[in-house]
Amino acid sequence: MKKGLLRLAAPWRQGAALLLFAMVSLGVYMGIRHLFAAIPHAGLGIDDANIFFVYARNLRQGFGLVYNAGGERVEGFTSPAWVLIGAAAFFFRSPERMLLLFNAVLCSFTLTALALHLARGERGGKRGVFVPLGALLMLAWVFTAPEYFSWCIVSLMETGLWSASLIFCIITLSGAACGGRAGRILFPASPALLLLVRPESMVWGAGFVALYFLLVLLGTGRARIAIRHALPPALVYLAVLTALTSFRLLYFGFPFPNTYYAKVSPDRLYSLQEGWNYFTAFLETHGWIPWLLTGAALVAGGWTLAGGVQILRRRTLPLNKWDVTAYISAASVLVGMAIPIWVGGDHFASFRFYQPIWPLLPIPLAYLAARGLQVLFQRAERLAPSSALRIIQAALALFLALLATASFLRSNNARWNALEKTELHVDFEVAHDGRLFADMLNQLFEGIPTPSVGAITAGGFKFVYEGEVVDLMGLNNVAMGHAPGERKGIKNHAAFNKEVFYQLQPELLPLLPVTPEVIGASLTWEHPQVQRCVQHRWLRQPLHDIFLDPEFQEAYALVYLSRNNEPETPGVLAFAKQTFIHRLKECASLSILEEEPSSRQRPRRL
Repeated sequence: MKKGLLRLAAPWRQGAALLLFAMVSLGVYMGIRHLFAAIPHAGLGIDDANIFFVYARNLRQGFGLVYNAGGERVEGFTSPAWVLIGAAAFFFRSPERMLLLFNAVLCSFTLTALALHLARGERGGKRGVFVPLGALLMLAWVFTAPEYFSWCIVSLMETGLWSASLIFCIITLSGAACGGRAGRILFPASPALLLLVRPESMVWGAGFVALYFLLVLLGTGRARIAIRHALPPALVYLAVLTALTSFRLLYFGFPFPNTYYAKVSPDRLYSLQEGWNYFTAFLETHGWIPWLLTGAALVAGGWTLAGGVQILRRRTLPLNKWDVTAYISAASVLVGMAIPIWVGGDHFASFRFYQPIWPLLPIPLAYLAARGLQVLFQRAERLAPSSALRIIQAALALFLALLATASFLRSNNARWNALEKTELHVDFEVAHDGRLFADMLNQLFEGIPTPSVGAITAGGFKFVYEGEVVDLMGLNNVAMGHAPGERKGIKNHAAFNKEVFYQLQPELLPLLPVTPEVIGASLTWEHPQVQRCVQHRWLRQPLHDIFLDPEFQEAYALVYLSRNNEPETPGVLAFAKQTFIHRLKECASLSILEEEPSSRQRPRRL
């Protein structure tokens, strides 16, 4: 009889899982549609995603992992796995759409798998009416937050892959720690695969292996058994880490991605202060976050303390899957909060570094609430029939989930119906404007060799520009990325070094596309369009006001380049290298308007 019931239950469970996946996928689809309607140019991805596209396209075309085709090898990306996936996407006509589809399916699958894992752990073999409070709160938390979908799907970055990888590790680790066969098979590879997704996986992977050792030790009370279980994932993790580091040293010449050298400030106190400011600003974005972090601290601290006491007493602390999942999730939330503080935060809107662990945030508090309800109704079993209590408990869990959902919607600063008030659109606009600017330069220099161009935002621009691009922020340039400096200022855009710039000397520093009519017959330093550019924060601060240096003024001139006899076609306002200007003067298709000598006496400070 029991076997017959199990046979009937298996198809029902599969059908329930498919139904949940369909519902989650529908929600993801609606979220994407809403983001596309609210964010102009969302289909292009953000500017940093376009940097991935550049490497993926060059790899697909056989140039290797390079930023400029035929140029130096440089790891100007943070995810080898995402570059490989991007290279596969470039086999199709529209790689952006393929990556968007990949992110959407991956997000739907990840949320479904996590919800099912939470529900099964919370149910724990109980019969009768059951409402999975943890799974409902997790899904409500995710679907009330547009930031998660914008970063994990629409940005076309590796954020969604990173989130899925972390959640996959948690699910497999929970299964392995509880003796599940699938978990024991899959978990050894999970921390190792993290290494291919993000650089901080070196910390995450070691932490997951150590947590596995601790959980087995608590469950068995024997260090020898815990070492035997933790050894396979530790060896696989170390083997992949060694192989990846060896590849980096042989191919690029450095043990870490070039982005690490370009972004991280050597001043540890400065990085910690910037990271703390990043964390405190994140706390202010949602009224529930402090409470969720408190729940994570209580769960992680409580089980760690209980485990330490049991180890000292040489006793076991058997934990079920719901306990283990909550404990791992709580520890992951705390680690996920700490790493951005250590590295100094980030400059992107909507706190990109915290989005991968967003689905994990409500799990510890949901665990505490579910355990509280369970204890409450266990004590009430003497007063009422158990079947009636299960119905009441399920109804109360559903009510709490609905109440929390409404509270999540009200407490979040970024709301689905007010996306225009956020800054999510800025990074997409940067990529779009960079592509348009690059296309305009391609047309401007049509028929002549394209000059090397210095760029601050080097994603969308490089994706379209046909010539060499020198990344002045050092992310995609080895010399600039490894140049000495404090790395202080605009986060991730503070690696510029004047000495290295004078060694590289790009032929053109484009400022602004503008029509000849707007420029007029003369070009001076006081021209409104010139002042609009040189006083802009994103030009002055990253480049340290280099255009006021005598050495720069000797090597470069302020010019306006346009096509001859095409007054309605935009030209480019730029700083151009003197030797490049002399070469352009021999080109009959271009008109060159140089800065008047009387205006070359520029102020030292703006």
